[in-house]
Amino acid sequence: MAGTGHEEAFPARRLSGREGWKPDTRIATYGSALDPKLKDGNLMDILEHHGNLGAARGTLLTIHHADWPAYLQGDDFYDPLLQLTAFPPGTAFFVIDDIDQSYLVAADVEGKRLDDPYNDKKHFHVAIWYEDLRELAEYDDGPSGYIISRDSRLRITNNGRRALLTKLRKEWTDLNGGVGDRVAHLFGLAYFDTAIREACVQLEDEIRKYVGSNLWGNRLAEEFVSKLREEKRILESYLRNFRQELRTVFKFIRNDFMHNLREADEAAAYAMIFRIARARSTLQLARNSKTEISRC
Repeated sequence: MAGTGHEEAFPARRLSGREGWKPDTRIATYGSALDPKLKDGNLMDILEHHGNLGAARGTLLTIHHADWPAYLQGDDFYDPLLQLTAFPPGTAFFVIDDIDQSYLVAADVEGKRLDDPYNDKKHFHVAIWYEDLRELAEYDDGPSGYIISRDSRLRITNNGRRALLTKLRKEWTDLNGGVGDRVAHLFGLAYFDTAIREACVQLEDEIRKYVGSNLWGNRLAEEFVSKLREEKRILESYLRNFRQELRTVFKFIRNDFMHNLREADEAAAYAMIFRIARARSTLQLARNSKTEISRC
């Protein structure tokens, strides 16, 4: 992939030293290898390990050694591409840690300082395999690759966003099944902003009913994740990824369209509604798990 002056192609191994970035040694929870020993001296159950990724990338079981606020997921580079494009165009991502052939990046949202990079209430995180970043940088089906970098910063290109949309529209055609008949009907009428707003209201209402809460917005999202964690029917690694995705849905879609008059073209609307449908699928998974348990 050709550079554009001050930007350069992504050299995966080059970021392993984090280009002079020094982690905060005061951080005790995130950013370090997870100690498998419990306080009583016994070893942690491997299935309860935070980094248990389940059957990842063709393996029967993959365990990631770090205690990160987000973990790796998906079978190819389209999953991290989906996660990285959840943020506004032009968002920069800083590599803040690497272990087990993977990176943890934090999104530079609204120019916030990354002086506390592992703070998962203040920042948004994405975990990415080395091989996926290498493919994103080298993929060449247009004017540029899907990702560019400078030092330890990454950014998704417009070509990368277009590629993701093409992938979504080709493989995800069941709008009705993902967001329901009402939202799909509005989308079909080209009322894109209304469809997004309706999908957000629907998601928030369904979460509120599941949790039994009167909260809304980000506080409701955190309460929902806490309830899922208490129920212990979803892997912690998946739950941490879901929390990151749900937070981006609420901040960059729900908050924006619920409080502002926004226009959205078909492409942008399609990607946003897909993200909302992904959140609803986890809610449905929780419902189904509860139903199966009640039948036992």
